[in-house]
Amino acid sequence: MRYFFFCVLALASLHFIPSLAFAESTSDCTQKPIASGYGADGRFTVKLDSIMLKGEGNDRVYFFRPDTAGQFPCIFFCHRYGDISYEEYSHLINHLVSRGNCVIYSPARTIDFTEKQIRSTAIPYTGIVDAVNYFKTYLDTTLIGCIGHSFGAGAAPAIVYNYLTEKHWGTRGSYLYLMSPWYAYGNDIRKLRAFPSQTSLVVQIFDQDRINDPRIGLDIFNSIDIPLQRKKFLIVRSDKRGDCQLRADNFTPFSNNAILGEENSLDYYGIFRIVDGLANYAFYKDTSGYSIALGGSGARDITMGQWPDGIGIRTMLALDSPSVYFQNGLFVNNWESLRNPRIDATRFRQARKVFGGFIKKTAKLYATTIKTALKEPRVQVANLESEGLDIMPNPILHGFGADSSFGMTVDSFPRPDLPFPIQQKGWVYVFRPNGIHIKTPVLFMLHGYIGQDYQSFQPLISHIVSKGISVVYPTYPFLPKFINEKGVLDKYAYVYAGLDSALVRFSKGFDTTRIGFFGQSFGGGMVPAVAYKMIVTKHWGSMGSFMFMSAPWYSFDITPEQLASFPSSTMLLMQVYNDDWMNDHEMAVDIFNSIGIPQSQKDFVTLYTDSLDGYTMLANHFLPYGVKNMYGQLNLHDYYGVFRYFDALAAYSWYGTESGKSIALGHGSKKQCFMGTWPDGKPIRPASVLLQPKALHPELQYVYSWDNKLNPRRLVSAPVAQDSLSH
Repeated sequence: MRYFFFCVLALASLHFIPSLAFAESTSDCTQKPIASGYGADGRFTVKLDSIMLKGEGNDRVYFFRPDTAGQFPCIFFCHRYGDISYEEYSHLINHLVSRGNCVIYSPARTIDFTEKQIRSTAIPYTGIVDAVNYFKTYLDTTLIGCIGHSFGAGAAPAIVYNYLTEKHWGTRGSYLYLMSPWYAYGNDIRKLRAFPSQTSLVVQIFDQDRINDPRIGLDIFNSIDIPLQRKKFLIVRSDKRGDCQLRADNFTPFSNNAILGEENSLDYYGIFRIVDGLANYAFYKDTSGYSIALGGSGARDITMGQWPDGIGIRTMLALDSPSVYFQNGLFVNNWESLRNPRIDATRFRQARKVFGGFIKKTAKLYATTIKTALKEPRVQVANLESEGLDIMPNPILHGFGADSSFGMTVDSFPRPDLPFPIQQKGWVYVFRPNGIHIKTPVLFMLHGYIGQDYQSFQPLISHIVSKGISVVYPTYPFLPKFINEKGVLDKYAYVYAGLDSALVRFSKGFDTTRIGFFGQSFGGGMVPAVAYKMIVTKHWGSMGSFMFMSAPWYSFDITPEQLASFPSSTMLLMQVYNDDWMNDHEMAVDIFNSIGIPQSQKDFVTLYTDSLDGYTMLANHFLPYGVKNMYGQLNLHDYYGVFRYFDALAAYSWYGTESGKSIALGHGSKKQCFMGTWPDGKPIRPASVLLQPKALHPELQYVYSWDNKLNPRRLVSAPVAQDSLSH
């Protein structure tokens, strides 16, 4: 269950992201589902069917129905972006079906996060149409509901609007249940104001959600033309009792089958009970259902059950005017964003375009370099509007951080020996520079837990390859989840095997005397083990080796002795992000302080969020991601804080370039910490560099804390820093 333990003696707790976390509950923390009434499971057994999703490879649309004859209300389930497996919501889906509903779960089709696509009316859950047509004999389309979470909650109003107005469904009842909504694309203000007023609506947010700005849900709630007596805004609040904690965040709707999923009273009372009441009122005009989901005017408290000792769990807030309860905060998806189709983004666009003007103005000085800098589509000044949001062109025109001239060839192959269906196979990607007929240095890139699609890192990969470097990108499957060290090491095994396969296939093209490792999150924690095997076991990297670790998760498969005896010739750049609330910085601190690399060969760098006129460059867990990922950006943090550092580290490590050392391992020099300037000449907030770092933020800030039972190094004491150097 979703309880986080902070017992000092046991040192047990649980956290992580592009990865997994599973806490073990104790008898003191155990909570039971609701036994009867709203929120309790119904009498129907669940039957699962599916059909192939047209034009989408082996993806399927899933249809859940009661295992009995008859027609039942139709519920569209719109999931969080990237979470295509219905198992992540299995407890909620099973609950809905047990109470006599059919549920259509259509995996969302991938979209590019360009302004054109986000502001269009195209909805990526098009498999709903196929499922409705195929399973129509089971559906009572006079009763429809739509449950959306995060990305899916942003899509839900447009989906329901289309079915209510174009197909005239829901004539006897309809509802929307939106949890932590992402931007409401496909819903212009006219549609929201013309929304069928007979629909009932619940918008629900979670007080520890750091993904989606609550003002997104507030805007939907206030703008949609549903009478106030038929809608309610709910805030689920976290609570703690002794060593047990209920965390209300963006992962709250997930089941035990999902990474980060925990079934507890937040689900039973905060979601199951409310959606049952909402459905019974919307479909059957049940007044008791109305009082649970929508009843009462103004602000009121909704009971959330009890702790095992009989103390009541912190109540959920039900609001009609929720804006007074909001405070400004920093979210992955802020209200003020170029991706938000519901705001005037003119000033953000202007702030971004100024950098394009800077490049044009400087082109006369760097006539040769500018052709290279503008060659890649992602930095063409003239095409910013069509290419994507949150993109700034690269102002670095020469030297470290600037793109070079080599194009890219992409090769990929699956591992047929792996016991997974095709979509779960361990695909391996190899990116090579075009036009090079000698062996190239090679970088092994280890992705975060949601990075199976290499396009999340495409800008960084393209930049590295443009420098004449090959990149090997081994993947590991998102599922199955793991609950122990063996489960984690199974993921490592995929990476080891994938690397071996790539090296056999492309051995003639790789210069293994010059190697590097880049890892983010789960992959960042994996870097020491992979690097140790390559450098020590295989004796590679004789002409130079380095590690670039970005916001690392827990590190497995390397002993304290191996870490302490790490080859001193290897160089290390450890990078964390001040607003990362996923991975405790202590993981990075521990590896940095414990690894057997001398101080002269390593630096610990922190990047910081900064903004101009509301345009925010986030320094959070997803900073290395590009705009192909819904959480990614492409701006000065990438160019100065990742591209430039990488180039300098590679140049110094492989070729002894002293100017590279001053950037990548400058021990806090002004040149190293410089992150560029805003158009008005004001410097971006500089990076800080610590030679003997400490974790500065409280452990409770993180989803994955150091004192987690899953962390194999939590009982290993890292050296205590005596002083630090920062700029």
